[in-house]
Amino acid sequence: MTNIDWQPLEQFLQGANRFVVASHVRPDGDALGSSVGLAEWLDGRGQTSLVVSPSPVPPRYDFLATPGRIGHFGIDITSEHLNTYDALIILDLSSWSQLGALSEWVHSFAGPRLVIDHHVSQDEMNAVVLKDTRAESTGTLVLDAIRRLDGLEAINPVVARALATAILMDTGWLAHPNMTASTLTDLADLVKRGADLAEIHRLLFQRGTVGRVRLLGEAMARVRLEAEGRLAWSAVSFADFARLEALPADTEDLINHLMSIDSVQLALLFVEQRDGSVKCSFRSRKLNCAKLAGDFGGGGHRAAAGATLEGPMAVAIQQVRAAALELLDHALKADPT
Repeated sequence: MTNIDWQPLEQFLQGANRFVVASHVRPDGDALGSSVGLAEWLDGRGQTSLVVSPSPVPPRYDFLATPGRIGHFGIDITSEHLNTYDALIILDLSSWSQLGALSEWVHSFAGPRLVIDHHVSQDEMNAVVLKDTRAESTGTLVLDAIRRLDGLEAINPVVARALATAILMDTGWLAHPNMTASTLTDLADLVKRGADLAEIHRLLFQRGTVGRVRLLGEAMARVRLEAEGRLAWSAVSFADFARLEALPADTEDLINHLMSIDSVQLALLFVEQRDGSVKCSFRSRKLNCAKLAGDFGGGGHRAAAGATLEGPMAVAIQQVRAAALELLDHALKADPT
């Protein structure tokens, strides 16, 4: 149960019939799971929805929806087509930069818009904002909205599978500290409505490619430890993807391997993008990743955050490492144990 009053969502839905459902660049399980879950629920209500992504959908998530259910903006979905819809729902983001190629269209869209999110940061997006930063995932919020507006019986197996994927991926399969007793209650409800957690796990983690395994090996071979093992970081260049026959989406879970090192308190993963910019992911069990990412124009949660920096890679690494080492030094002085 969240602290959100969902009546503004009900009023928003009553004011339109055709909805664009959008989320952030480089979509993860929460972005895609919450988007598909919400869209399928809207369709079940007799309304029309279109899920659009500013980036390609990673192959590991192809089980969430039927082919064509999620459109890639600029490839198979145009601005002209999006303009035939009445309203816009944005999920799992609260910053313009995270919209990527969709940002220009969203700026120009004349219809009403609504944001459902659980991140701390918030840009002014001229939208109704429904947010609970205590929620472990945006999928959690979508589930709560459906449960309180229409009841659990409104959740079909497709919705259940999508929302379970969102919750499980944003809690690290229940391994992250954002998991609570309510998480287990939510998953139990979704299992009752048709989510098969064992099958979801198989589809997500047991359909890997040789390229993904090669990329993991390369990234782990490059791991560097600093600050007496409290900082771990690694880097992936854009050229690595072609050389190893991997995809940018294959980097999604790599940083979790850095956090598996016993001494590590803060992990960083640098991934060079096609345009030369560098995406940095931050993970920690105790330190404030959102604040650290915010220093570089990013954001997220206390335990997990991200930012995109201008290249070249060496400069980005130097800047973030310096800030990370300073954060670790302050933390050590505050708590020498």
